Amino acid sequence: MFPVRPGIHEFASASVRIQERIPALVRAISMALREKAFRVVQFPLLFAVFFLFSSVAGAEQKEAQLRGRGCLGCHEGIESINSRMASEWGADRRCEVCHYGNPAGATKLEAHADLIANPADFRVIERTCGKCHSDYGEIVQVTLNGVDNHVGRVLCSVMATAAGEIAGTRYLWNEQNTRDAVYAVRDVSDLDQAQPPGAVQRLRELPPASHSDADHLLRSSCLRCHLWTEDKQNPDIFRSAGCAACHVLYDKSGLSQTGDPTIPKDEPGHPIRHQITTAIPTAQCLMCHNDGGSRIGLSYTGLSVTDSALERKPPGPTEETSYGAYLVHVPPDVHFSRGMDCIDCHDTIDMHGDGNLYSRQEFQVGIRCETCHGTAEKPPGFRTERGDLLKNVDIENGKPYMLTKIHMERLSIPVVSSTSEFSWLPDIWHKGHQRLECYACHSTAAPQCYTCHLIRDDSRTSPVDWAQGIGEKQAAEQLPGAWSGRKLLQEWFDPALGVNSRGRVSPFIPGGQSTVSHLGPDGSLKTLKKTFSTAAGLYGFSMNPVQPHTTSSKARPCYSCHSSQKALGLGTEGLLDLKRFGLPVTFPPDKMGNEDGTRIQDSPHEGVRPFSGEELRKIYRTGFCVSCHSEPIERATPANLPDSMKEADELHQKLIELLVTPKEE
Repeated sequence: MFPVRPGIHEFASASVRIQERIPALVRAISMALREKAFRVVQFPLLFAVFFLFSSVAGAEQKEAQLRGRGCLGCHEGIESINSRMASEWGADRRCEVCHYGNPAGATKLEAHADLIANPADFRVIERTCGKCHSDYGEIVQVTLNGVDNHVGRVLCSVMATAAGEIAGTRYLWNEQNTRDAVYAVRDVSDLDQAQPPGAVQRLRELPPASHSDADHLLRSSCLRCHLWTEDKQNPDIFRSAGCAACHVLYDKSGLSQTGDPTIPKDEPGHPIRHQITTAIPTAQCLMCHNDGGSRIGLSYTGLSVTDSALERKPPGPTEETSYGAYLVHVPPDVHFSRGMDCIDCHDTIDMHGDGNLYSRQEFQVGIRCETCHGTAEKPPGFRTERGDLLKNVDIENGKPYMLTKIHMERLSIPVVSSTSEFSWLPDIWHKGHQRLECYACHSTAAPQCYTCHLIRDDSRTSPVDWAQGIGEKQAAEQLPGAWSGRKLLQEWFDPALGVNSRGRVSPFIPGGQSTVSHLGPDGSLKTLKKTFSTAAGLYGFSMNPVQPHTTSSKARPCYSCHSSQKALGLGTEGLLDLKRFGLPVTFPPDKMGNEDGTRIQDSPHEGVRPFSGEELRKIYRTGFCVSCHSEPIERATPANLPDSMKEADELHQKLIELLVTPKEE
């Protein structure tokens, strides 16, 4: 801070404020005289006058003296915002560099003039974080893990644009005819002229809520989580806006533990402490990645949402309502069980982006299972899809180890390749299995939410336009009309399989299976249980590829894929009779296509599809092997077989060829 001694102007200011209170005192004395009660009240009244004058003067003088120490005069005990920032340019003392205001002000009102409460808010970020974390930084150019211009990149990231959520909803509700992102919560352009696969040059601001049901739903409900808005209204999911949404930690209670005496400790909506950190725990990620989208945050930590209209819940001990939903315990991801947080796998580009405007998160995220574990044919390179080297992996005596970024624990990394202890894998892998994502087998279950009946009621009001957001100098803006929903079925179960945009076999879960009813301002029914058709002429229901983040070291059994109509995307008979609920849908909601490969449901993900008819026939044929070969076995070679077994082996090979090789037309 810039220390300023209290001077004449501070005491003059106090005197002015005392004088402002005199008329009220005069009126009180006059009233007492008119009531002829002055003799009775004169001593108490004069004492009150003296006390008021002295207390006001004392408070003003004390405040002025405290202000002589700058911000720390009142906020003494507050934590240093960050050790590196403190050492680089004195951020522990020069609060005004980020928060602005007037540290020489004599009163709180003067000191807080033009104050920025959250310097990390995107509305002011060029004046604050951009001073160091951008390519135009005027204080210091910060480079972390070889990456700079964080501000420019994060403004283009999918967590800032919400492009995937917007494009998915609008495409399935036939408000746009392309699966590529067209809109974001703000108008934004790419940092350069080159667009890699999955990226676009520009995103326009989302149309107003009055434009369509899809835009209204997005603004009033779905877009609660993006970096242009804070959320300090909903229990369990308190967070700030902008960079602070991740880098300033909140407790689920929203209560502060700061040493700052001016922050109430019983008022929700405050961060835990006045600190910025790059050691972001999984609990912070769960503030957004909970009951929305693929629910990967809950799944990763061993929680699942199961409340639905049919009230079907998996076995297991229950947990009290959290994140606004009823949850039960399920097996957590093996990485979480070993003590890994989200940031141990996801690097700065996964989080902040690379400056490109991607239509969906899978194009921005570069980490893959094979990044660390390799494949049967190829050892891991510990580089992401973009070629970025993982900074927290070391090789010692030929064995890889990960150092976790928060707890600094050293974990060995299992490697799956012909050079590892799993040397039998190349013998059982064939061409079909080489197309599998690792998590197609090793994600043994996933949360699945089938068919949601949404009701728009224009006689009510939505408290927040979430696309506009809440933040620095931006109060919540209400919207006419509010949504409510009823999920018909939520389950924790083996997911279906299909082909993702990489051309690989992946788990699929439902997403955007919505029907809509619409009530007018007077309560009249305008639309009843409307379903949508997409620009591709398919049902506006969706089954989407997902990395469930439910990885298990034990793979799902062979029969759960090769002998399961559900796994093959052909649907579960009797899962949910939608006709019973008055919906014009004649197929099970988990059915992606027919046995000839014809698609039924659409998906906002470009290039994804159910299995083709030929692929289904191959999978069914290899299903015959499952009855004998339910577990991997060590394969014998003909040279090691006795003569009586060689003939049997030849017959076995012919049988395999007969079952697996398609017949020529």
